[in-house]
Amino acid sequence: MKSPLIRTVVGMMAAWIIVFATVAVFRPLMPVDETRYMSVAWEMIVRGNWVLPTLNFEPYSHKPPLLFWLINLSWLFGGVHVWPARIVAFALTALFVWLSGKLARRLLPEIPNADVSTMLCLAALPMFLIYGSVIMFDTMMGACVLAAMLVLWRLAQSDTREWRLWAVFGGIIGLGILAKGPVALVYMLPAALLAPLWAPSITRRWYAGLFAALAMGAAIGLAWAIPAAIAGGPEYMDKIFFKQSAGRMVNAFDHRRPFWFYFMVLASFLAPLVLWPSLWSSVKQAAAGMRKEASVRFILSWILPVFVFFSAISSKQFHYMIPILPGFVILAVMALNRSHMPRLSSVGIPMALMLIPSLIIMLCGIAGLPLMKMEIPQASLHFGYLQIALTAVIVWWTSRSPGRIFNGLALAAFVMVVMTHAQLGQRFLPRYDLMPIRDAVAQYRDRPMAAAPKYDGEYGYALRLTHHVDSVGRENVAEWFAANPNGVMIGRYKEGKVPDEYEILHQQIFRTEEVLVIMQRMVMVGSK
Repeated sequence: MKSPLIRTVVGMMAAWIIVFATVAVFRPLMPVDETRYMSVAWEMIVRGNWVLPTLNFEPYSHKPPLLFWLINLSWLFGGVHVWPARIVAFALTALFVWLSGKLARRLLPEIPNADVSTMLCLAALPMFLIYGSVIMFDTMMGACVLAAMLVLWRLAQSDTREWRLWAVFGGIIGLGILAKGPVALVYMLPAALLAPLWAPSITRRWYAGLFAALAMGAAIGLAWAIPAAIAGGPEYMDKIFFKQSAGRMVNAFDHRRPFWFYFMVLASFLAPLVLWPSLWSSVKQAAAGMRKEASVRFILSWILPVFVFFSAISSKQFHYMIPILPGFVILAVMALNRSHMPRLSSVGIPMALMLIPSLIIMLCGIAGLPLMKMEIPQASLHFGYLQIALTAVIVWWTSRSPGRIFNGLALAAFVMVVMTHAQLGQRFLPRYDLMPIRDAVAQYRDRPMAAAPKYDGEYGYALRLTHHVDSVGRENVAEWFAANPNGVMIGRYKEGKVPDEYEILHQQIFRTEEVLVIMQRMVMVGSK
């Protein structure tokens, strides 16, 4: 590695460790995604079954097992705790960023330190940093996609040992399927199928190799899916092979959003870069020349079909765009290097924009206004003042040298993520913490248990549950207690709406205006 790359990697690792420590201190496992995935991983231990994922001890068809395997692997070394699982998420995001830089270096060999600039630009996206710190599937999927793009580009440049590269590509497809299912093909195939647009010398051998790679990837996926389907039964088999993918594309059973949703998503992920005037002037200057380059056509053949596909299907989620973010960032780096580099003074604009969340929190605190129905504590104001001071120092440091622009943007983004967590960690984030109910439920864990108004796996890991939890509507609570007189119920109610006909064993504020309670039937004195 060259010296600038070494310095960048070491610096980003140090910053990422600080973010990890901040998340560990201030942010609990967030319902429902993080708590659900931790519960699935926990049930693998309880059941001793590493093939069939389950949620609430029923076959879980929404996600394949790779992330759950990695979490369980981390638990072998760190024990069954949150922090080893978070290390998995942080490591996958770090791999994603490193592969982004590697792809940039391959596509833009004529630009000095293109890898460094790309890695720093990704790190300058606060929304990406936040999502990258969450226990989810998308940076893992993105790492597979980036590895696939690296292999495709090398295949187009190489005329020897093609079969080995196609075998690697097939292995990556299989890994992607194990990471997030058949959607891996949506991310990986367009660039391969559209190869004549960016590599005109492609022959029919290309598509023969692609077909062989697809067959190999499918075989890897099926090596898990077939045993899992046999273990899970006909309904599970139908879901993983047909309903999960087709249902999301045609008529989403959840996450249904309008076609323009991903324009807003990309703007959010790429902020504050998309609000940086210097970037747009660079794009305007460089666009004409860039259109003719094979590397640009390659990136567009990769990211545009994916964007169009996800915009067209019914189910839409913010994080579906993460695997193609590097494509947009590499194009931005290319434009900035092909035009006049931004004026040093202009870098203050995106850095100032990173202060907006903190300023909103501070203004509410100074004015005595509640934010999300919560008062702003004094400590949140102090963290806001600290962010403003640190950002001012970063702007001053960056403006002293043209080579510090990307470093300064990344530093400002890291400071924003750390300070925003510290501000919200005073009152807001603790309201999502489900761990306090563990001790309250400990002596009742073996009783029949239900959750109202529904159960999405929030409590499985937190309570270390070893049995099924009934999902009960609030209107059916009395009926459930009648059938399970010795049972306990975990319920969520609006403040002031907690039923008084049951014995409350534990209660805590949850989210913005709910109360989380553990309750049982009222035991009358003298009753048996």
